[in-house]
Amino acid sequence: MPEDPLTPDPLLARLARLTPTAVDRDELLFRAGRASVRTPRRWQWACGVLALTQAVGLGLWATRPPERVVVFVAPAPPAVAPEPVAEPGPSPEPDPTSYLALTRVVLADGHLPAAHGGAADPHRPAARLTAGSRPTVLD
Repeated sequence: MPEDPLTPDPLLARLARLTPTAVDRDELLFRAGRASVRTPRRWQWACGVLALTQAVGLGLWATRPPERVVVFVAPAPPAVAPEPVAEPGPSPEPDPTSYLALTRVVLADGHLPAAHGGAADPHRPAARLTAGSRPTVLD
């Protein structure tokens, strides 16, 4: 059976009679904030493990035995008389159409040689082409 909404609730009446004593609001909020946060300890464990491995590594390095150096002396090779070196002979003349021959001519004379060939030269065009000339069939 529902209670009458006009009758006061005994719990509400008791809560209304409570009066707070002197409470430091800032301290209360600070403690509530600290209590609400989880403090993960994983980073502290990771730092501890790293420090421990570094200490173990340093201890192993400091207590290792000293290195021994062994030097082997190889016997001297038998003395052999050096073979005489043959003097290089004169080099053959380069092909007259090579770059080497062209540079020798330019260095000796100071100017480029005249163009070779004529109508019988298959690499030379039969007609002279200039800028503005019309394309024609070449014989």
